[in-house]
Amino acid sequence: MRALLLLAFLALMLTGCVPHRWENTALAPEDWSRDQRECSFLAYNESRRIYYYDPFFFRPRYVRLRDGRWAAVAPDPFAYQHEQFVREMQLNDFCMRTRGYRLVPVPEGGATAPVGPSAPQPSPSWQLPQ
Repeated sequence: MRALLLLAFLALMLTGCVPHRWENTALAPEDWSRDQRECSFLAYNESRRIYYYDPFFFRPRYVRLRDGRWAAVAPDPFAYQHEQFVREMQLNDFCMRTRGYRLVPVPEGGATAPVGPSAPQPSPSWQLPQ
């Protein structure tokens, strides 16, 4: 029974490791790179602003002990960095989705570049003479 559960768990974990990319078929690949840069920039700045200017972040948290008393707990300085990173990723995802992009799995052996209606096609001048 344990082997079956372990096998099922491993199968679920491996299926979650599929790489994804942002795709919007209505836009050209040049628009994707511009939108990705802008969203990353905006998400980075906004997440830093939220946590840098938060006056309540470094104040002690209060927890209730088992005997009913309250105790002050100092905030974890590393939690600050983690929360900031998670917030930045959430803001970046939100920005890309509001611009019409969606996350799609990358096909096996496929290119990781975005696909759009005006993707550059090789011109005959690029081909070697026969």
